[in-house]
Amino acid sequence: MNVRVIHRWTRPDIRDKTKTNSIELLLLDVENEIIQATIMRQLISFFGSKILVGKVYSIRNITVVDNLGPDKATPKPCRLKFEFSSKVQEITDTSISVHGYRFAKFEDIISRQSVNYSLHSVMSDVVGKLYEIGPIVETWHEHKCRTIKLEDIEGCQLSCTLWPPHTVQLPALISEQPNPNQSKIIVMQCVETKKFEGIVAQYFLCTPVNIFEERFQVKFIVADTTDEEAAFVVFDSQITQFINHTAAELLAKIEKAFIDKTFVFKIGIHDKYNVCNGSNSYTVLHMSDDVGLCEKWLAKYTELFK
Repeated sequence: MNVRVIHRWTRPDIRDKTKTNSIELLLLDVENEIIQATIMRQLISFFGSKILVGKVYSIRNITVVDNLGPDKATPKPCRLKFEFSSKVQEITDTSISVHGYRFAKFEDIISRQSVNYSLHSVMSDVVGKLYEIGPIVETWHEHKCRTIKLEDIEGCQLSCTLWPPHTVQLPALISEQPNPNQSKIIVMQCVETKKFEGIVAQYFLCTPVNIFEERFQVKFIVADTTDEEAAFVVFDSQITQFINHTAAELLAKIEKAFIDKTFVFKIGIHDKYNVCNGSNSYTVLHMSDDVGLCEKWLAKYTELFK
């Protein structure tokens, strides 16, 4: 099998946290399917240095086992387990995606709160606009955490608890951005629903936080018949219905697909950014280029401003 390693983390020994019990991997194939793989302690010296995140490998002689245990990162019923006889060879295969994101809807993640808080809950990937960053809070055994809030295009908010080293990495990453004061799109992988101090929250388990200003969104400057302009932010969910490409793949195709075209937009007006701060940048909830729909709303708009 040919796969790309999109994530790697270590699971400590239950009795001695200073020792590593296993290395956990998320592997992505050409069909964009993800499966988890485990390298147990006795095999780390054989495979630990050979398998790196981002690389593509041909893997042979690997065992299929039940997908059980505390680090269940996918909903699949099975996972892979490395053996002494397993063979790993680095190859080149550009047909396999680089990230393999599996973004879950906020409402679906929140709905898990009333279902299960067990150690076996499945992890998800999350993308949203950074709404709030809380202070660092000291917990038991001098551990420190930080809570952030993300918001999706429907206005649904999700609380996420970050643990070291991500508690200090996130503000540092934001300050390093070219436009640190602009709204940020945050991508987190392997987010799991847990109960912390009696409150159910999503916490970030194994991978660094990524910040994207343009990766999952495109900003349009739109004008109406009065030549008044506004900035509309369009996310992947709306973009793909027009050009069958994500925002990450847009830039070379944006002019042909959108410039000088007419659309009708449904936008969200945010209390914090638009009302309180007076921002003229609005998130697009839905958009359409249907001729009949555009003419209908243009007629209403024209009548309104007669």
